[in-house]
Amino acid sequence: MRQIQSQIDVLNEDFRRLNADASNTPTAFEGVAADPEIEFLLACVDPNGNATDGIVRVQTTEGIFTRVENPDGTTDEEATGIKFAPTGSPAWPADRYLNIWVCNLGNNLLGYAQFPDMMVTQPETDGVVVHTTAFGRIGNVSAPFDQGRTATHEVGHWLNLWHVWGEGGRESDDFVDDTPNQFGPTFDCPSFPQTSCSSNDMFMNYMDYTDDGCMNIFTQGQTDRMRAMFALGGIRESFVTCDLIANVCQTPPTISGPDYLCSTNTFTLQNAPDGSTVSWSASPAGMVGISGSGNSVNLTPQGNGQVTLTATITTECGDVEVQKAFVTATGPIPTSAISLEPFESSPYVCPDQTFGFHPDPNEPWYQYEVQVVNGHYTKVSHGYFWIHFNNYIPSPPYPPVYDAGVSARIHNGCSWSDWKPVSMYTEPSCPGGGGCELCFLTFPNPADEELQVQWNPQVKRTAGDDPGFDVQFYDQRGKILFSQSGISEKISLDTRKFKNGFYYLHIRYKEGLIRRQIRVER
Repeated sequence: MRQIQSQIDVLNEDFRRLNADASNTPTAFEGVAADPEIEFLLACVDPNGNATDGIVRVQTTEGIFTRVENPDGTTDEEATGIKFAPTGSPAWPADRYLNIWVCNLGNNLLGYAQFPDMMVTQPETDGVVVHTTAFGRIGNVSAPFDQGRTATHEVGHWLNLWHVWGEGGRESDDFVDDTPNQFGPTFDCPSFPQTSCSSNDMFMNYMDYTDDGCMNIFTQGQTDRMRAMFALGGIRESFVTCDLIANVCQTPPTISGPDYLCSTNTFTLQNAPDGSTVSWSASPAGMVGISGSGNSVNLTPQGNGQVTLTATITTECGDVEVQKAFVTATGPIPTSAISLEPFESSPYVCPDQTFGFHPDPNEPWYQYEVQVVNGHYTKVSHGYFWIHFNNYIPSPPYPPVYDAGVSARIHNGCSWSDWKPVSMYTEPSCPGGGGCELCFLTFPNPADEELQVQWNPQVKRTAGDDPGFDVQFYDQRGKILFSQSGISEKISLDTRKFKNGFYYLHIRYKEGLIRRQIRVER
């Protein structure tokens, strides 16, 4: 993305004469140097009116694209394959978009362009093509064509500029008065002056073949010729008379309104293009009532949950969709909706142990509030969170269900639910006696550097003559990442080499198997 943006930056510098090397233009040509006043930006709306970053990435089976010529010297685009599926990418409408294809070109070709006179008969191939290593000025670029000037040159052709030497020879012309006649192309980066056809050559012009670092000028005559494309009756007039895309991308329309709809409220479309009409819709259906029309509508909550509001802007130049997501609620959420489960498969609360809980991942807009007896209190917006039990020791006979003094409630953006107790569960027993979670301690969870696995000292005293245990650590696909047997006291597992996420710990003792879910988080 940074390489692509660097190319857009180069185009805007060169076509506004804001290029840092403009000062390198020879004094002899300073009088004709001009600012074409043409600017470029990545499209923010695709041909269907949907938001986009203006970039289409296509995986192709072609390692190298070789330009195939027709008998008249133009490009046989279908045979070349860049602009057509399945090997390439079809153009967006050429009356609204400048299409730039970036690919691996063969035969040492840096790029090529379609002249505007072909727009009427071949709009589906209109645009320019640039080699990947000559596109932009950072990333995968190769000197001396590493300053983005290949695209500047090819866009010049797209705007009806010829090479400064025309078709070559002393009598050839590029149809621009203030570019001196030149016998042929210039290569590399020579020193000024260079002469041919009885005058100094303007080899630093963007429409010559010099190295990128040697180019620095468009002339006033070239500027007039390019801007004629956008004038009334010009081939690219639609970019001015139907400038929906440019206007929307420069001043994006947005929808203002609350993020939580608890009662009837107004939503307004900001920065709608002049002369456009607006229609409104919301999904899922039935969640809100919509009244009114135009750029502002009133919405009334009719359900509980997340809603996407869409404003469809319609103009003579096409449609654009603008969206806003918010949460609607008609009242408190019932406690039956609270889904708060511990990470561990059998979460028995041990002294000085931390347990993780996760709210319902399908309701990310809910805000959970959790309260714990004995002093710990936490509040989170969404996602995973942790509770530390520092003074809670259950007593035998370790019932399979007990109340750990934990309760939770949900806020839906409008109001809180009632408090709901959260229960803990245990396995009946573990080898050696005691509740399963009391046999072994695993901490911390989540683990950021090391995971400790050890006997609970209170249980080990009753474990018998053979306290040894085995440990296996798995990823979510069941692959064993660590395994050690015959551990007598404790073990430290280095988790820094594992990616963030969930893993599974198996502790085996005699005939027993204890499973725990471990989260690695740094």
